Amino acid sequence: MANMNDGKKIGHEIKKLSHAVGRKIEFNMRSKGIDSATAMHGMIMGFIRRNSERDVFQRDVEQFFNISRSTVTNILQLMEKKGYIIRESSQTDARLKKLKLTELGRSEDERILGCLMETDAELVDGIPKDKLETFYEVVSLISENCEKHI
Repeated sequence: MANMNDGKKIGHEIKKLSHAVGRKIEFNMRSKGIDSATAMHGMIMGFIRRNSERDVFQRDVEQFFNISRSTVTNILQLMEKKGYIIRESSQTDARLKKLKLTELGRSEDERILGCLMETDAELVDGIPKDKLETFYEVVSLISENCEKHI
């Protein structure tokens, strides 16, 4: 199939978009007094909140965000130090530690969620619904291709 994208490379465009969105999120977070290191913390706190009906472990965070064990270990240690999470021993396997939000973690998660929702609304402002649906379909196809060709 002929490439009809005028020399643009999809990987490069996705990388540029990812950086632009990251900068936008950081800007909005800073403007609300949320430090940038907390952005990833916020995503993890949201993951723990959304999965509160079950036990959440470090490996779940690694798999969901597709990041290495050592990186997740460092992030979770900092989150624990900041008082956002606690780790509790699992009743089914003493080697595993459940991740739970503290009261401070829930409060910070709410602030971050509000900021992310506001940012998301700004990102799609003025884009027609049909174009957004096409965007999500294409992103899904690209993700499938990434998995298929590994």
